[in-house]
Amino acid sequence: MGELAGPPFERWLRGSSVQWIRKAAHIVSGVIVAASGAVLATTPDNVWDPLEGTFQFWHDTAWLWLVLAALFHMLAAVLPRGADAVAPDATNAILNKIQAVLFRDLDDDEAHHRVTLFKRVRRWRVLKDASGKRQRPGRYWLEPIARSGRSTKDTRVRFRCPDDPSKAEGVAGRAWARVAAVRVGDLPDLDSASCCDDDLNRYARDTFVPEEWVREENPRCRSLMGFRVDDGRSDPWGVLVIDSRLPTFNTQQAQAEFRSYTPVLAQLVQSL
Repeated sequence: MGELAGPPFERWLRGSSVQWIRKAAHIVSGVIVAASGAVLATTPDNVWDPLEGTFQFWHDTAWLWLVLAALFHMLAAVLPRGADAVAPDATNAILNKIQAVLFRDLDDDEAHHRVTLFKRVRRWRVLKDASGKRQRPGRYWLEPIARSGRSTKDTRVRFRCPDDPSKAEGVAGRAWARVAAVRVGDLPDLDSASCCDDDLNRYARDTFVPEEWVREENPRCRSLMGFRVDDGRSDPWGVLVIDSRLPTFNTQQAQAEFRSYTPVLAQLVQSL
């Protein structure tokens, strides 16, 4: 199965091992309930003599087994339902294709030009900025769920995405709030020896993030483009963001590539 993106723990939660745990918990809880029901419905007279002791023990402790079954059922309910076997592979293939078309002529590291799919999730979080004092509380976030290439998938970046579009963070957050694509280019080179506070301030302003976030994350991309991704019901689902260390890239071609894959993405994201 294609590797998804995000923090390691969340990637593990969406992985195949957790799905095996979910299935096993469902099966175990069902078996315990069925066995306990059979024991409680059976009288001792109908039990084979060699099993009488085992039957009596199970009969006397049936309530404990039912509690255990409830715990297994709760475990299966709490663990997230993972993506199906096809969606991650197909999604990563699309992101890799967009990356290749836009940057295939560059003799450069693929991690310098990325395509990331963010999903809007409802989850209360309070994140600290670089200062350690200013916090970023929020109930709705855009979190990375898939990324092109083989590296930089272990990412913890998140952007606030509330219902108020003026408070949405990052190019991703602004793209969520708009039907049209969001383009940002010619950003300051934060790796430059001449980088100063004015450059940090401008970078934060142009990319719609707090200056503390820029100091903490030290982003290196110099151009970005974001598109809102709708699901098969035409409801907003998330955002696709292209970022590059180049001051600019072919945004018209990026727009064309995104439009060509929009119908397929609309179906795939419902399984992610």
